Parts: sequence; C-alpha cells; structure tokens
Amino acid sequence: MNMEEKAKEMFSPLREVDLSGEDKLDILQNLQNEMSLNKPRKRRSQGFLPGVAAAVAAVAVVAGGVSFEMHRHHPITIPSSQNVTTASNQTQSTGTTKTSNTTANNSVSQSTIPSSITTKTYANSAQAALVITNLEQNFGQVYPSGPLVDLGTGIKAAFNGGAGQYKYQWHEGNWTLDMLGFGNNAAGTQVAKNVVAYLHTHMLPAPRNKGIILMTSSASGTTWRTQVAWQEGSSVWQTTASGDPVTVLQKVVNSNQPAGTPSGSTSFHQTFQSTGGTSDMYLSPTIGFQVKNLGGGMSNFVYQFSKTTDGGKTWTTMSTGHFSHVSGVSFINQQTGYLLNNSPAYSVTPDLYVTHDGGATWQEQKLPIPSAYQNDYRSSNYPVFFSPQVGFIPVYGISMNQSSTTQFLYMLVTTDGGASWTPFTGSQGKGVSWTLRQQKLTITYGSKTITVNGLFGNWSVSP
Repeated sequence: MNMEEKAKEMFSPLREVDLSGEDKLDILQNLQNEMSLNKPRKRRSQGFLPGVAAAVAAVAVVAGGVSFEMHRHHPITIPSSQNVTTASNQTQSTGTTKTSNTTANNSVSQSTIPSSITTKTYANSAQAALVITNLEQNFGQVYPSGPLVDLGTGIKAAFNGGAGQYKYQWHEGNWTLDMLGFGNNAAGTQVAKNVVAYLHTHMLPAPRNKGIILMTSSASGTTWRTQVAWQEGSSVWQTTASGDPVTVLQKVVNSNQPAGTPSGSTSFHQTFQSTGGTSDMYLSPTIGFQVKNLGGGMSNFVYQFSKTTDGGKTWTTMSTGHFSHVSGVSFINQQTGYLLNNSPAYSVTPDLYVTHDGGATWQEQKLPIPSAYQNDYRSSNYPVFFSPQVGFIPVYGISMNQSSTTQFLYMLVTTDGGASWTPFTGSQGKGVSWTLRQQKLTITYGSKTITVNGLFGNWSVSP
C-alpha cells in the first residue's frame, strides 16, 4: 500500500467528526507546529505528516467544514553547511541562532534587539530566503483571491471569507501581511485597519529581501497570535507573541530605533532607491518621495518632484523645477525635505534646497564651506539622517595645484533637523564619527551606523 492509500485509510474514520471553532484553531496551530522548521529534517523530508500529525491534518481538512486551501508541496530543506551553537547550547545545522543574551559568532549587532527577537545567520541569502518561504507556506496555505478591501491610506487587501473564517493579504514595501481570522470578519477588518494605520506612521526594519507578518485569531476572534520575520541577506530575524498585533509590531518597530529613543516615539528610517533618472526615498513602507529628470540640457534640466502614500504604486506630482544636477531627495517628515543641486560652477557646488510643504516649493539654503576648499570642485548627492534631528552631508572633491591632484572629503553635520550645518574636516563632530575605506564611507552616531557605498559615484545607502 503506497503512502497516498495509507493516508486515505487513516483519514476515513475522521470524516464524521464534528468540531467546534476552538478545536479547529487548535488543529491549525498544531499542524503549523508539526511542520515547523524546528522539527527533525527527516520527518519533514518525507513530504507527508506521520502519526498524530497526519490525523490532525486529516481532521483539519475533512471535518467540520474547514475551508482552508491547503496544498501538498515539496518540502523545503536547509542544506547542512555548518554546525553551530544555538542560544540553548544545542547543536543544529540550520544556522546560527542568536538572541540578545547570546555571544555566538554573528555579524548582526544585538545592541537594539529586544530579548524576544531572535536572529539566525545562514551560509548564504538563498538559505535564509528558504526560511521565509517555509514560514509562509506553513501558514495554513491560505491564498486570498476575493475582492479587494480598502484598509485606509491607499492600502487594499485581497479578501476571502466563509464557513466562519476569513483571510486577508496585502503588501507594504517588501513586507507581506497575512491574516487568518475566525468568527466575525468585521472585527478582523478593524484589526487589519489598525495595523495599516500604525504602519503608516511607524517604520518597521526595511528588509533587504523580504519580510512577513502572519496574524491568526482565536476561535472567538478576540485574541491574536502574530509572527514577524524578515530577511536581511543571509540573516533571518523573528519574533512571535500573543495579543493585539499592533502591540507585537511595536516591539519590532522599537528594535529599529537608535539607542536612547524615548519609549513610544515614532521610529525613523530612510530608504533610498535609484533607477536611471529616477531617485526615490521612503520614510515608511507606504510614504515616499521621488525626483525624476524629465530632460533638458546645458546644466538646465527639468526635475519632477512627486509623493506616494501607497508604497510607490501611484505617485502625485508636487512640483517641477529647473536644476543643474539632482541625485536624490531626503525627507525627515512628510513636509520637510532637502536636495542638493550640483552646478558646474565649482564656487557654488553643491547648493542645498529645502521644502517645508512636501515638495510643492523649494528654497535655497546656504551651506558653509571650509576655507581650505573654497576654490576647489566639490560635489555630493543628498543629505542622510539618523533621526529627524541628526543628519550629515558627505562633500567630496578634488584639490589641484601645479604639481599634484588631491582627493578630499569633509562632512557637514546637523543636529537641528537641517536648520543649520557645521563643517568638519577631521573624522568626527557633534557626536557623529566616520571612516572612509576606498569608496565605502561608514558613519556612526551612538549605536547606529549608516554606510554609503560608491561615495564618489552613485550612492548605495544602507543602515
């Protein structure tokens, strides 16, 4: 008798089982636990659940009218590439587990990670991506395909409902949010709207690859279990907790804040992206600003400034203007932002422009120049901020005399949100310090570090 026939024989006595809503939820959670990555790989690799897990799966699918779309798939396994010590001092081969009280060898800093958030580092990003994929697939295999539901601030979610359960799915930046609820879907809709409203003004970590938020309600729909996981290269960060999903997200948001940020404060994080003649900057997964070169010539180009509130799906033009060369924009909130205009006339390079109305109008703001570089060619791309108050502008250039050419760098630092800037020609100033290795500039403020790669060309900025 093959495996499929054995399964049918095992499942048949369960078809008449009558289950309560609470039993259904327990079954789903037990099934998720049985299929978790913490289970021995040999059991998972069989592609079928043995023993009690098979019975649990059978009841979940055939009894009581549970209508989850659960699809059999080939199990994903993490290659065994290294044996490492986990936080519990147990040896496994899936990666390096690390919590805030762990000293395992891991390149990810733990200084801002609450004890409830753990991270594992794998041999490469492909293995880390498999972990995120497994977590998604083990979330009941639920794929909403119904009509879109407006959750506010331009976010719309796919929805399915019926047989006492409902499902939502939507995307914010590189984050995917899945909700599986039981009972009254109106209550679930409000929870989803609360999550969207919170993320509209608070910044989760910006995953380099992908992040997921998985929310499951109790049978009555009154309590929730939320799992958050995100991938940054070869590392995966995770936390799971019961309670209001917004409360769980607050822990993750707070882990993304600089040390010393008051509890409950809005997290701040800038994400920069550049494609061709277009540069984007996001304050959150949904709120972003864009500058686009519309063409021109003779150092007199037309630039269009736009804003998005739905993660870049649609853009609203705020203004257009003539500039010599603009590499990007940098906003500290939805109203105040900055750009640098690089002119061929070295004596006025670069010029800082500021907006206080979301990019509708721009005004020039003079920048100080160290006396040693008054007559040298200078250039930069855009300001970068650690917080709405503290930021920096790397200014680089070339000094030329009769016998030699010297490349130089100085830093403009602000601690008042860009109202004033102070130049520093050394390696630190106003609590900010920096080091330069070839074209990689590493800037530190307190416990937070920002890296600018490709300093003398097209920047790549990462926290």
